[in-house]
Amino acid sequence: MAQEGQDRAHVAVALVSLGETFMAMGQLEEAVDCFEQALAILASGGDAWREGLALRELGRALHEMGRFIEAADALERAAALFVQTGDRYDRAGVLEAWGSALWELGEGERAAECWQESLEIYEQLDMPEAKKVQEQLGRVR
Repeated sequence: MAQEGQDRAHVAVALVSLGETFMAMGQLEEAVDCFEQALAILASGGDAWREGLALRELGRALHEMGRFIEAADALERAAALFVQTGDRYDRAGVLEAWGSALWELGEGERAAECWQESLEIYEQLDMPEAKKVQEQLGRVR
């Protein structure tokens, strides 16, 4: 039984990687399909970190497609999972992306809240991504 769960996790990881490849090639519908398949597998396995990564990538693809409401939903779910796992770096990246989706939806105040939290995490971790987030915050200040 444990082996079956491991095998399913490996399939999910492969699907996320394939989705990322499709994204890089501009084949966004195919990417979304891969991420959704990965999420279907991960939802039953209790692997919150991998599920968060799949949701992050799904959110990125949906954002690129202009499907901002769906992107924001996926990214919000990913952010919550990264709180659960304690992964601050990935949470910061998701908050940055979530803020961008919210911005596109005309929700500047909520976008700024996401970017502010992302900036704080990046600064605490001494990450260079902080500069990009500062620039995004400059749009709303």
